[in-house]
This record gives sequence, structure tokens and C-alpha cells, in this order.
Amino acid sequence: MTGGSRLRPGPRRILVLVAVLLFLGGTLAVSLVSSDLAWLRGPLAGMASRALGRELRIEGPFNLEVGRILRLSARDLVLANAPWGSAPALAHVDRLEVEVETRTLFRGPLRVVSLRLEGVRLDLETGPDGRANWALGEGGEGDSGAGSTRLPRFDAVEVGALTGRLLRSPDREVVDFGLERLTGREDGDGILHLLAEGSVAGRPFRISGTGGPLGHLAEGGEVGVDLEIVSGAVTGRVTGQTTSLWSLAGASLGVDLGGPE
Repeated sequence: MTGGSRLRPGPRRILVLVAVLLFLGGTLAVSLVSSDLAWLRGPLAGMASRALGRELRIEGPFNLEVGRILRLSARDLVLANAPWGSAPALAHVDRLEVEVETRTLFRGPLRVVSLRLEGVRLDLETGPDGRANWALGEGGEGDSGAGSTRLPRFDAVEVGALTGRLLRSPDREVVDFGLERLTGREDGDGILHLLAEGSVAGRPFRISGTGGPLGHLAEGGEVGVDLEIVSGAVTGRVTGQTTSLWSLAGASLGVDLGGPE
């Protein structure tokens, strides 16, 4: 037998090597799940800040669990306002819970299994030039061009106990609003199914309907909107197309209203 043949690994050595690799991988996974990952609070807040174009602070308890599903929970989150805004913060969130399918962090699109927000307080404002302080990411890394970003998929979204105010220029009129609940889910075709119940200026409302496909937004394309609105004795429906669900840029929408007012 030559020296080269003695160096050739046999089946037993291969099995031992595989076993060692599996043991090391399992040890690493267990250490990630069982170790204190609170040190990631700063790096994660920094990543979110860069993505949003605003500083995000996590001022309360923070917990992260790593497995097939990555689970993150945090309390007392603060999102900074626009530099020209009158309030110090755009949003406060008492509690955030999010579950993400871990493998989609490396091979997108990102799949958010569930997102829950509780105790949300918003200070919305429009400036004299028409700018809105809730327009996030302007001029940031996310503006590298249409089609460069793949939007995450949200299986389920739930928001509870949301309150806020809208300060409108130029007369500085204040409109109070609130949400008792907001739920949303994205189906397999990328269509968002939405239900919201709350009040604006003391008047209750209910909005239900669909919008999408959401993937078209990342490509600069149009998405369809079909919403039904009920507020007291007033009913309405909004249908059409838009390239932004937030600013309604490039919108071509039809509005039908009915009621005594």
C-alpha cells in the first residue's frame, strides 16, 4: 500500500468528520438560542435607523430568540421626527413583537410571519411646503432606484391601541385620531387584505378592502386599491390605481360616497 492510499479517507473517517461538524453546528445553534443576545439591541436599532432614514431608539427591555423562526420583542421604541417637525418624535411604541422566517434573512424576500404593535402614539404633521413628516427614507440608501428593493412579505400584521394627532399647515389645524384595531395579511398573490376600526375627530370609522400586488411598489409600478369606508351613516368606496399607498403619488382613484351629509 502506498503512502497516498494511506491518506485517503475511508467511510469511517468521513462519518466521524460529519458527526463533528453536526456537533459543532448544534452547539452553535444551542448557544445562540440560550445566550443573552441583548447586546444586539444597538446594532439592530442602527440597521433600522439607516433603513428608515430616522433614528430609532429601543429604550425598554429587549429580547431576541434565534431558531427556524426569529422572534424579537422590545418595549418603549421611539422613532425620531423629521428635523423640521414640531414634536420631538414621530412615533412611540409601547411594545413590538415580530416573528421572521430566519432563512429569508439570507435568501429573500423577507417573510414576516407576524408583526404586532401595541400602544402606538403618532405625531403627524405637514409642513408649509406640503412635506409630510411620515415620509420615511427620503434620500436614504433605499432610494437607489426602482426595482432595487424586494419588499418583505407580511403574513399577519396587528396594531392595537393606536392614538395620534395630525397637525396640518398652513392654519396649524389639529385633528385627533385613533385606531382600536388594525389587521392586515398578505395573500399568496401579494394582495394586502386590510381591516381598520377607529375614529377621526371624534367620528368612528371602519375601513376594509384590498391593495396590491405589493411587489409592484418596489418596481415603481401601479397597485390596485379597493376599499370600503363606513363612518356613521356615511358609506363610501375607493377604487383605482396608485404607485404609492402612503402619498398616493400617481393615483387614479374613483370615490363613491353616500349618506345624509
